Amino acid sequence: DLLVAIYLETGKSDQAIRELEAVLAKSPHNKAALMTLAHLEEKQGNYAKARDIYEKVLSFAGDDLTALNNLAYIYAERLNQLDKALELARKARTLAPANPAVADTLGWILFRRDDYQQAAPLLEEAAQKINDDPEIRFHAAMVHYMMGQPDVARSDLEQALSMARDFPSK
Repeated sequence: DLLVAIYLETGKSDQAIRELEAVLAKSPHNKAALMTLAHLEEKQGNYAKARDIYEKVLSFAGDDLTALNNLAYIYAERLNQLDKALELARKARTLAPANPAVADTLGWILFRRDDYQQAAPLLEEAAQKINDDPEIRFHAAMVHYMMGQPDVARSDLEQALSMARDFPSK
């Protein structure tokens, strides 16, 4: 764990991945190593690999909230499999009904499926509870725009753009 942390801290992601793979060769159900590896693969744009790793985690830890939520996001945003994404996000929401990150994921998937009525309260909830995340604020703006609320959408977009952190749709 410490070696992987050092590799990550010094920007040596490839070495961290090799170290994690060595750990997993000896202990294939090491959930922490699998989750770290999935996150790294996702950051490097290896979405199919990240998907496979999250699926492996869910095969023995089916109620892992982070794996469910991250996998739902990958299916929706990277692999364009909205039905599978919706199934996973709904399961995550059932497990953690008050979690704003899960609300955002489920709401955004519903938005992508053009179900704005169901998406809106979830995205608003996420934006209220996590008010410093520009991507979540962007999601709320988009649903407000699609529901014919341009003034609210503009306000949400202005808030998202005023935040220091970048987001994919900026």
